[in-house]
Amino acid sequence: MIFSDETDMTFDAHYIIFRGGKLFIGDKNTEYTHKLTITLHGNIFMSQLPEFGNKVIGCHHCTIDIHGKEKSPTWTYLATTV
Repeated sequence: MIFSDETDMTFDAHYIIFRGGKLFIGDKNTEYTHKLTITLHGNIFMSQLPEFGNKVIGCHHCTIDIHGKEKSPTWTYLATTV
């Protein structure tokens, strides 16, 4: 799959597994500047995929390459103990 910088994208799934494929969103020279939302649905009681679990973006012999606008800062202070 190759996604270009044309529109906002939304994915809703219980899991996303890539086997031997490639997912490129943007590239090193042209970052994806629109909104990308990936929502994984499920809970701890759902069945799990062998080797992956549940609510997962899994990659088995594949490449996932996502390039977007750089965010700053990439960290934050917590107000209370987690």
